[in-house]
This record gives sequence, C-alpha cells and structure tokens, in this order.
Amino acid sequence: MRSNPSEKAKTIIFLKNTQNVNLISVATDYLFVDKYFGRWIEIELENGNRGYVFDAFIDYNNDEEKFHKFFSSFYLNTYKNRRSDIERFSKNFKLKSCNPPIDDSENENCTTLDRNTLDLSKLNIIGSDGSGKTNYFPSIFKYKNNIIEVEIDQGGSHYYSWHFKFSNGRWELIYVYSFSC
Repeated sequence: MRSNPSEKAKTIIFLKNTQNVNLISVATDYLFVDKYFGRWIEIELENGNRGYVFDAFIDYNNDEEKFHKFFSSFYLNTYKNRRSDIERFSKNFKLKSCNPPIDDSENENCTTLDRNTLDLSKLNIIGSDGSGKTNYFPSIFKYKNNIIEVEIDQGGSHYYSWHFKFSNGRWELIYVYSFSC
C-alpha cells in the first residue's frame, strides 16, 4: 500500500494475500505500470490506515478480467501453439498487413482481412526470427481510446502491433497490424 496514487510514492505497508480491506475510491483513469494495466484505488485497512494500491493486483470486482493475466495467457498460448489458438481470443478480429513503399512517392501497400475472409490459424502475427527459436517479447504497451496496443519491434525487418479491447468484462484481440520489409 502506498502513501499516494503513484508507483514512486512511499510504500506504507505490504498487504497480505488474503487481507480484507475497505474500498474508499477508484480513480477514473487507467494506465500502465510496466506491463500491468489498471487504476489506483484508495483503500482503508481494518486498523483505519488509508493508502493506495494499483488494482491490477487486487481482486475487488470478480467480473473484470485483469489485462496482464489475459495477455500472459494469450502470449504464451499463441507462441506455444504457433497461431493455432488465435481464434479463441477473438470474435471480431481484423488483420492489417503492410509492405513498405517501393519509393518515396508511394504509400505503404496494406491489406485488411477479417475472420470471414481468412483462416486465422495460418496467420503470421507472431514475432519470430523465422527459425522458430527466437521469440520477441512485447516492448511497448499503450492505452488510448479504450484500446490497448502492444508493440513488438523485431529490429527492422518486422513490426507487429496487437490491439485489444475490453468488452463485457473480458479482453479480446480485435486487430493486428503487421509490417514487414
């Protein structure tokens, strides 16, 4: 528990796993702290002490799926099964695949497909060096307009961004942007 709603604020006390607390208030703004997505909540302990915790680590609304838990499952299953499980994570999936322009006078050449026009299990939306030995962990997590974008930059030849939306208490993959040279 921290003295203020900030990851840099002084830690007042470490809570126990099953410790009961009273919820005082919930911040309206969501943010990322490392790969953890949530908001700051103010709590009160049984002894009357008040402070703030990041709700990615607190179960107080059992209807909400935590993004870091969803993403860990998505990421591990997608890599482990090499795309065979991708449909399980999405109902309204779209893929935008782009190639760079041949010269400066052209725009990038992009194609957008959805689950009705392609077999999602055959897509190359997973960062790999081609040998199947190297997996690239996402480097950037962004939140904007109720969409989480997770970026994987493979150092020049391939770039992916996965887009997730929270709907009906669950996270869903809605869009993948794939760029390759």
